Amino acid sequence: PTRTISVERLFAESLTQTGRVEDSGAWWNHLVDVRGVNDFPTLLRCAETETSVGTDAAQAEQRIAAARDAADEDPFNLSLVDLLSAELCIRRLQFDQARTRLESVIRSSESEASLRGRAQWLIGETYYLQREFIEAIEAYRRVEGIDPGGGWISASLVQAGKSFEQLGRTRDAAVCYGNLLSRFADTSHAELARRRLAAIAPDAKPSQDNS
Repeated sequence: PTRTISVERLFAESLTQTGRVEDSGAWWNHLVDVRGVNDFPTLLRCAETETSVGTDAAQAEQRIAAARDAADEDPFNLSLVDLLSAELCIRRLQFDQARTRLESVIRSSESEASLRGRAQWLIGETYYLQREFIEAIEAYRRVEGIDPGGGWISASLVQAGKSFEQLGRTRDAAVCYGNLLSRFADTSHAELARRRLAAIAPDAKPSQDNS
C-alpha cells in the first residue's frame, strides 16, 4: 500500500526493457485499471503489451483506442499508435489494413526515420506472410533509403534473403546474407544469416566481391 505510482511505473518499465513482457503487462494493466493512470506513455505501453502477448484482440483494440485518445493529436504520438494498430492488424491477418496504417507513418513528416524504417520493414513482413515474396523483397529494399544506417536494415536483409530462398534464388539470398555479415556482423541477425548461408549449397555462396 505504500508503493507510489512512480515506483510501479518504473517496475513495469524495467520488466518491459528486460524482455519480461507478459509480467510487465500485468503491471501496466494494474496502473491503468486499478491506479487510474491515463498519461500517453503508460497507455501506449499498456496497448503494446496487450497487442504482443494478450489473448484478446478486442481488448488490444480498446487499449490502442485509449492511447490514441491520449495522444492529443500529437503527430509523433499518433505515428506510434498507428504502428501499434498496424501490428494488431497483422496479428488479425488484415494485411491491407496494416499496410494502409504503415504507409501513413512513412508519409508523415513528423515521424522519426527509425519509425519510418520500422514501418517499411513491417510492410515487407505483410507481403512475406502472404507469400508474395517479390513484393516483400521490394519492400525490404526500401528500408535503407528511408532510414539510412538504421537498425531495421539488418532485419530487412535477413528477410529479403529468406524471400529469395523461397523463390529458389539462392545466389541472391546469399548476397543478402553476405551483405549483412559484412556490414552488421555485431547485430542479432548476423547469426541467423550465418545459419542460412550454411544451409545454402556451396555454389550459391557469394564471392568476396559480392559480399
